[in-house]
Amino acid sequence: MLAKERKKERANADTDSDSEEEKSGDDNNNNKDMEEREEIIVQAALHVEMAKQQRMLFNLKKQQSKDDHHKPWAENSNKVWTFVADYAQNMYIPNFAQEQPGETYYYSPMNAYVFGVACTGYTPTQLVAHVYLEDQGGKGSNNVASLLYKELDGRGIIGREATTPPAKEINFVFDNCGGQNKNKTVLRMMPWLVARGATLVARAIFLVRGHTKNDCDRLFNLMKQQYRKKNAFTPQQLLENMKHPDATVARVNPRERTPTFRDWVAWQNQFMTKTIKDTRKYHIFTCDKSKDPNALYCSTHYGSDEETKIAIVKKEFHGTDWATATLPDPMTAPGIQDIKYKELYDKWRPLVPEEHRKDWQYLAVDPGVEFRKKVNEASKKRKAQRKKAARGSAIDTETIPKKKAKTTKKK
Repeated sequence: MLAKERKKERANADTDSDSEEEKSGDDNNNNKDMEEREEIIVQAALHVEMAKQQRMLFNLKKQQSKDDHHKPWAENSNKVWTFVADYAQNMYIPNFAQEQPGETYYYSPMNAYVFGVACTGYTPTQLVAHVYLEDQGGKGSNNVASLLYKELDGRGIIGREATTPPAKEINFVFDNCGGQNKNKTVLRMMPWLVARGATLVARAIFLVRGHTKNDCDRLFNLMKQQYRKKNAFTPQQLLENMKHPDATVARVNPRERTPTFRDWVAWQNQFMTKTIKDTRKYHIFTCDKSKDPNALYCSTHYGSDEETKIAIVKKEFHGTDWATATLPDPMTAPGIQDIKYKELYDKWRPLVPEEHRKDWQYLAVDPGVEFRKKVNEASKKRKAQRKKAARGSAIDTETIPKKKAKTTKKK
């Protein structure tokens, strides 16, 4: 009897011990989950606060630009310029906006890229839309830097440094797109503007991801009102359909005497460091002549107490006129893909009214029999390569010997 009772007591004790361990494990898991949730809440709160601070800085610089806009060039040293720059969603030629897509749904039109620069000093804000086709250039950092230079040159901010005092500030507001805006090429334009004598302070302001709505987005929508309703068969018709009182449409002309797109990356590499670390972390990049014209001062957001200095200009060029010595070399236009040229002429051209075909080279000039043959052969080759890739990886699975099934000998 006593042995049975002792055995029962031991079993109960073991059960109590197991439940305590399970309870302790559950408590630990609950605490861990709670800590993770609290961390997510803290990070979200920081994100929202950064977004609010950046928007506050954006609005402040916009208002300063409006207040200073009517000051004469003689008082340029007291002026604050604020520009908002962004790419619009791609537009297309031909564009059959008045009709149902039909067979054109499966065709590839020519891409038209629109880089907008809004000068916030005007009331209402004025947008300059720089329009170019994919055969003239892409949407990379060199294109952005070239169009920013074109905009500043067109407004007289660049080019009159010898006769006009430098501006108090030039601010650029961008979204967080790394391939276009938040990259070393655009950031290195800040020390260049200061060294050139265009401004005393050059600043790139990046709105926090998810909170990047800006003046360009609003004006792009206004600019596209007619584009969404009317057909456009040629580049000239596209420009006509983009007209709006608050937007100036400027086509990037490949026949311009001064080339638009230049190789800023290669040119900057001669005078400045090739890498800028932690660009994702920071949202404000400032070059200030009164502090150090050869460096960028970086902070995470407006109102942040922390500021990091990053050396940009190479030491051997400190105190020299490197910024005014030369300009980057012109870039060669990429041209159009052969298969797209063939498609524009063979598939799009029959759908375009005859009176408009002569107004655009890709609808007017027959690429020829040999050209089509070359495109068809290249297309077949790519199709075969895709088919081969779909069968497996780089290692052809058909060449791998199959394992023989194990057999058991009968006893």
